[in-house]
Amino acid sequence: MITTRINFSLLQFLLGKKELDDVIYEIEKHAEYSEYYKAVYNILLLLKEGNVKQLFDSAVSLFYSTKFDDVTDITSDDNIPFLLSLEIILSYINALDHLTPMKKEKLLSDILHGIDRGYNIWIGLRERKRANNLQKMKGYIYGILGIELMKKEKYDLAADCFIRALQIHKAFKQRDLERIDFFNLGICMLETRRYEEGIHFLKKAALDENDLIAKKYLGIGYLLKKDYIQANEIFSELYYKADLKTPEIVYYLTLVNFAGFLEKKIPEGDKEGQKFYKLLLSMGPLWTVSAHLIRGMYYAIQEDYSSAANEFIDALSIMTDYLKIKRKNNLI
Repeated sequence: MITTRINFSLLQFLLGKKELDDVIYEIEKHAEYSEYYKAVYNILLLLKEGNVKQLFDSAVSLFYSTKFDDVTDITSDDNIPFLLSLEIILSYINALDHLTPMKKEKLLSDILHGIDRGYNIWIGLRERKRANNLQKMKGYIYGILGIELMKKEKYDLAADCFIRALQIHKAFKQRDLERIDFFNLGICMLETRRYEEGIHFLKKAALDENDLIAKKYLGIGYLLKKDYIQANEIFSELYYKADLKTPEIVYYLTLVNFAGFLEKKIPEGDKEGQKFYKLLLSMGPLWTVSAHLIRGMYYAIQEDYSSAANEFIDALSIMTDYLKIKRKNNLI
């Protein structure tokens, strides 16, 4: 009887129909009867205090003490404590930042099991809206896990997560999140040298005219594929039409024009490449080094080794002076 009363109280709280202070009062009277509800009582106090890190860590501990990975178990005594822990973890998911990458990856994977169990519990309680909200969160978690895997250069595994996220976001017609999934999938494909697939996904991400980052990476995709004409069109559009006159775009315009000229794809590539090379020289020491290295390789491929050597010497000289200044100012 005690368990039923406490469960009902917590369930009402999760549904937003009961005040936190009232739930704490009821739980405190009965916490001694169950380790689960003792943990619940401590978590509710932390929730009231607003200590996010301790609250998140305590919720994770409670989550792992339940049958979080048994998606078919919807009648256990730990159901409501489990739902509470899952709710808190998902609400404060950004607290993951204090975890090590390995623990973060494991927790995100385990939360996906927990979401499946939570979905089934809410369906069993005839709370379809709550169940659907968990499904939406599942798409979000797949996205976060994919990004964590990308950081570790596990691009194939990351792509699998983004595909799963995309399926969920499509089901709920979350168009903005779909574009993010397309973008992340595109990056994974480029990193694994599947350029056609990368371009396919990045085109979908770049349908929004305001998404200049997606367009930039689409240009990079064409450059890596050695489709210099398409790459040049995109970088030129970003430079002239979108007014994205950043050093990075100038760098790519220098590179793509020289490469396109060498491959006999861009007849004016030498002239345009030289123009952007000179502009890149004025954009700071590191970009100046990049400019010299690009033109050095350009001359070397044409077997103009004297001009190439001069470019490489200039790059080395600037880099040496730059590092000397940094050391002098104790910046490195």
